[in-house]
Amino acid sequence: MDGCLGAEVVVSGREIAWFLMRVVLLFCLLQLSWPLLGRWYEAAFRGVTSMVFESDDADREVTFRPHDSRAGDTRVEIVNRKLMASDGSGPVRHMDFGVRSLGWNPTTLFCALVLATPMAWGRRWRALAVGATGLQVLVLGVLAMSLWLESSFVGLVDLSPTSQGRMGTLKQALVDATRLAAPVLLWVVVIYRRPEGSGEGSVVRTLSRSRAKRR
Repeated sequence: MDGCLGAEVVVSGREIAWFLMRVVLLFCLLQLSWPLLGRWYEAAFRGVTSMVFESDDADREVTFRPHDSRAGDTRVEIVNRKLMASDGSGPVRHMDFGVRSLGWNPTTLFCALVLATPMAWGRRWRALAVGATGLQVLVLGVLAMSLWLESSFVGLVDLSPTSQGRMGTLKQALVDATRLAAPVLLWVVVIYRRPEGSGEGSVVRTLSRSRAKRR
């Protein structure tokens, strides 16, 4: 009995290669959809970030707008009103980011991983909904940290130069992790399968499902 269970969860190199080929193909197709779906994502992403992070009060002003010279990029303008002169002059901090690199690319990678995974379509849609939502929350968290750090350069956050350097390193590490590690880890979480009658679950069991069907 144990031997049979062990055989069921073994994934061959051929199955892994076929899975990776599906991931690459789906990722490329989703990337090619950028002119259509990506523009919708860009507008939605900019709308959500503006709603969440924009502010205009007595101390600060934070605004989001499309970048003037780089299509698809967003420019954030951060102003400390207390440092502004009566004529409107004063220090302004700009932060630029690309919606495609920050949000769209990791989202399409996650979607490609889920769609390439052999499991029931109902479970696929649930995994897509939960994982993609979680990924957007993570991206917004990274963006919030970036805004907090950039605000320190116009006196809205009290950080020493040393702390700014350390937080800048941490921020870049989180941005890099969001692009690759986060989609993969979220994929592992959402496809984790707990077999019936067992206290154990396995990603390998899910990936081996296509072989079980063939048998």
